[in-house]
Amino acid sequence: MYSKLIMPLGLDDIHKNAINHLKHSSKWNKFIDLLKDCSDANPHSKKSNEHVMWEEQANINIPLMYLASIYLYHYTQEKKCTTFLFATRDCCHWHRIFKAMYPNEKVYYFHCSRKVFEDSTSHHNSAFKSYVNSVVKNIDTTIFIDIHGTGKRMFNYFDKEFHNAPYCFLLSSTFSSYSDFPKLVQHYKAKHKLCNLIFDSSGSPIEMLNYDKIGTLVKYTSSGPERNKLEYDYKIIKPYHKSMKYAINHIKPVDTSINHSYEELRSLIEKIYKCIKKDEPNVMKYIKHERTHKKK
Repeated sequence: MYSKLIMPLGLDDIHKNAINHLKHSSKWNKFIDLLKDCSDANPHSKKSNEHVMWEEQANINIPLMYLASIYLYHYTQEKKCTTFLFATRDCCHWHRIFKAMYPNEKVYYFHCSRKVFEDSTSHHNSAFKSYVNSVVKNIDTTIFIDIHGTGKRMFNYFDKEFHNAPYCFLLSSTFSSYSDFPKLVQHYKAKHKLCNLIFDSSGSPIEMLNYDKIGTLVKYTSSGPERNKLEYDYKIIKPYHKSMKYAINHIKPVDTSINHSYEELRSLIEKIYKCIKKDEPNVMKYIKHERTHKKK
């Protein structure tokens, strides 16, 4: 039995979750229409878990990725970043949403994992470094993006191999403040190279909403990335991917002349995120979330 704190979300918790927070400003009207259209396109029976999972994307994850993309874009304009490294696997949806919103930006779905960063930091990996060099032309105009974490392994790797590191943008972290982050991460925070939006949050819910079709990266060799087999049945998460695909196919490039403040965006993101701080997505009924992965 699941405890109250990790019960799966119910449809009442999800429906119009984002819209209720966005409707107070007319600037979000077109985006609200998109979210409503996505909900209306739900092909699954209302009594099914697949229906609820589709709704989780339309009313939680899609708006989070969309708003975080606007925040990210403004942040990178300020920092003059031109290369975006969205981490595999958690950014499987985010990088597509961002690309749909800002089609002229240089976006990479970046091959990485905790294991490969750790291994390549401990023992020089020329193949992985060559890959990094192929996408990162200027570290100071590059930003690394992840759904959840601390940036520790990324910073450790770049600091050792390049004596410098990209900017780092995190949607969420377990830590309650920047002062809790590892020492090297705080070093780069002092250089204004770190931004985290949501503090004091478990990674499981947001990571589960963003399950990918590919397994975790375990090696990077001269032949390219080597990944484990997917640790769950893709059919289980198919409603998530179908809902996300529908939204991405209907997202229009963003009008960058519309004014958004960091405070407004962060407040909306925190409000929408709140429902997954106490409960987990319905996919938890079928998949036990792995916090560490087999090191084959």
